[in-house]
Amino acid sequence: MNIPLDGIILMQIAMVLLAAFVTYKTALQIEPRIAFLSAAIILFDPPITIFSLTILSESLFLLLIAVFMYFFVIYLKGKNTGHLALSAIFLALAAYVRPVGYYLGFVLPLFILYVNRSDNLWKSLRHALIFFSGRILYYRAMADQKLYQVP
Repeated sequence: MNIPLDGIILMQIAMVLLAAFVTYKTALQIEPRIAFLSAAIILFDPPITIFSLTILSESLFLLLIAVFMYFFVIYLKGKNTGHLALSAIFLALAAYVRPVGYYLGFVLPLFILYVNRSDNLWKSLRHALIFFSGRILYYRAMADQKLYQVP
């Protein structure tokens, strides 16, 4: 691909704007009164503004984490396993971009068990397993990368 640097920076700015919109939609699910403030914090945060104007991976990571949080919050409200699987996939994609997302995959199945503690135990375990199986995509790809020495 032969994209000029200005085009890459414009794409990163678009990703930050989209992340602010997704954050706004997520905050609407939690508490509608804080939705505008949440988007404003994303848009006016100095590190986010600076990183969106430099060629780094923070903009893509921010977008993927925002989409992960959106689907995870929707799962917490409705207990739909489809939203849980989507959140796991987006977290795996975020971990591909920045390895810091890797550690959430260990903690969140425990949080899912805690949130669903009043439900059926087997249902809670199934939901935690669904989330963890979405994370397997990341672990498997990392193993393949080391096996085949993919840069």
